[in-house]
Amino acid sequence: MAVTIAGFAAVRGPFNLYVRPHFAAAMHTVFAFTPAGGGLRIGGNLNPGNWTISTTVENAAGKVFPNLTHGFDFQSSANGSTTLVGAGVCPNKIVSLSGRKHTGMSKAAIQCINSFHLHELVSYQPISKYWSFQSYELASYATLSLILGTFSVWWIRRR
Repeated sequence: MAVTIAGFAAVRGPFNLYVRPHFAAAMHTVFAFTPAGGGLRIGGNLNPGNWTISTTVENAAGKVFPNLTHGFDFQSSANGSTTLVGAGVCPNKIVSLSGRKHTGMSKAAIQCINSFHLHELVSYQPISKYWSFQSYELASYATLSLILGTFSVWWIRRR
């Protein structure tokens, strides 16, 4: 049984990493960072059932900001300037919010983020392709099983 599980894992892992993403061309969409509810809305209205392959944040020039895919982090310096970590120095000054009740992001923080002209690129497979992907996988595993079964019969008869 352990050999069967190890064999299944040895086939399934590479299959998921290298074969499955190429069953069908991925769809791509771009979302702007838009003000919403005292903060920024990142992303759009993708169906949560979609299979997200990759998400990147870029500026208008195409420079990728890998540190910004999971949120924003601001850092204040001694000279009063503020840096959006991973992107650069903000053109405006962001007043510290410590000691005050705060919900969402300040307008200055939103202005800083917007000054970098950031947008999010998402590559995904829509949920509508789920069953066709399942059919491709079933056919792949059935073919592999048939090949292994045929080899086993040949191996046993040869001895």
